[in-house]
Amino acid sequence: MAGAVVVFAPHPDDETLACGGTIAGEVRKGREVHVVFMTDGGRSGSGSSVTASDCAPENLACVRRREAETAATALGVPVRNLVFLGFESPALAEDWEAVCVEVRAVLVDLEPAEVYYPDRADSHRTHRATHDIVEACLKAI
Repeated sequence: MAGAVVVFAPHPDDETLACGGTIAGEVRKGREVHVVFMTDGGRSGSGSSVTASDCAPENLACVRRREAETAATALGVPVRNLVFLGFESPALAEDWEAVCVEVRAVLVDLEPAEVYYPDRADSHRTHRATHDIVEACLKAI
């Protein structure tokens, strides 16, 4: 199947935890994979080598970004195919319009053949917000 694959991850690490196998499989098939990180991960440490209590949010965001780059490389995704939108996790839904502008720009630019994003039933509010935002943007374009 031709066309890019785009994965929308609420936080750095969600792409690997949710569909790392799919990402690696698509790369092995020769597909161009892009990962869009909705938030910077600076306000949560779950899954990271450091936690929010270990350092300031801006420092944790830097750590999470480096970890995301390392994970992407391990999965075969070039760092140039990573998009870090940088929104704060708890406020993602409150920044709806600004986030939608960014997400629509990615979708229009890449014209993906496949898009992966969290299920609406996910219990984490940033994951649900990611679902709602991506779904609305897909319907709008």
